[in-house]
Amino acid sequence: MLASLALLVIIAGTVLQDALAVEHVFIAQRAVRTGGGATHIIAAPAGIDGQRCVALQGLKGVVGAIALREVRDRFDLLAYPHSKPALYDVAGDIPATLDAQPSGPPGVWLSEAMATRFGTGPLAMADGTSALVAGTFPYPDDGRNSQLASAALQPVPSPGRFDACWATIWPHDEATFALLSTVVVPGTDNVARQQLNPAFGTPTPTISLLQARSTRWLLVIGAAASACLGYTLIRTRRVELSLAQHLGVRATQQHIQLELETMCWALPASALATTVTLVVTTANTTAPEARWLVTHILVGVAACLVATLTGSMAAALTITGKKLYIWTKDR
Repeated sequence: MLASLALLVIIAGTVLQDALAVEHVFIAQRAVRTGGGATHIIAAPAGIDGQRCVALQGLKGVVGAIALREVRDRFDLLAYPHSKPALYDVAGDIPATLDAQPSGPPGVWLSEAMATRFGTGPLAMADGTSALVAGTFPYPDDGRNSQLASAALQPVPSPGRFDACWATIWPHDEATFALLSTVVVPGTDNVARQQLNPAFGTPTPTISLLQARSTRWLLVIGAAASACLGYTLIRTRRVELSLAQHLGVRATQQHIQLELETMCWALPASALATTVTLVVTTANTTAPEARWLVTHILVGVAACLVATLTGSMAAALTITGKKLYIWTKDR
């Protein structure tokens, strides 16, 4: 019982703590992704090739890409003649790039602020027509530029020139990021590049953050501590075990017995620790993140279990009936 509790403490102090650090990295990176930190903008008035911009979606790590150009005639609602939101032609994958939520038939897309103000039903326009709302996209005031905070987007074909190309790259990849410049029409001046939400700074690949986390060494410490636990528990019984060999028990039989005894208390402790760690750390993760965490946790717990069995076997190999007198005397 005490041995199982000791192994539980070791796993909780190493595998669980490291898994919590990994979960924190995932949550922080998800905030960058949803907060606009992974969306990059390259702007050049009438200098963006729409087809090239939309074609970025085929590149590794590009979640979505859209080409935008502002329409001179603003979004003229009949009910709000003195409030004309900006209207943009957009080509590309709006839902993937802006985390938009489709809610209706093909039509215009509204920022959530506009949807709250005007609704999402058919909108009566000043020219007597009506506009259907295809869906909404989040655009909070969290540090991102305010260009689309109160805007309507109308999908158009990609051929032609646009004013800007927005591309969401996740996970961040420098090689893919460098290819954004290919959407600019040759000879175009006044090209500007920016991050949709610069508050997050330069994005860092998730794998780089995971490799740099300070808790990654806890798994090694946990395995070492587990090995010491298995070794110590057998060595404390050296007089009893050497006496058994002195009385005729074969060393091989004793080794098998000791390994089985170790497994009887180490396996339940490992199973309980695995269950608790998985429940605690995967509750707030996405499916891909949870899969990564499950694998990581299983590897960590398995390392502790194997180390415990290895430590106990190493101690068992040091037991011999020839040292019974010496160990009894030292005791």
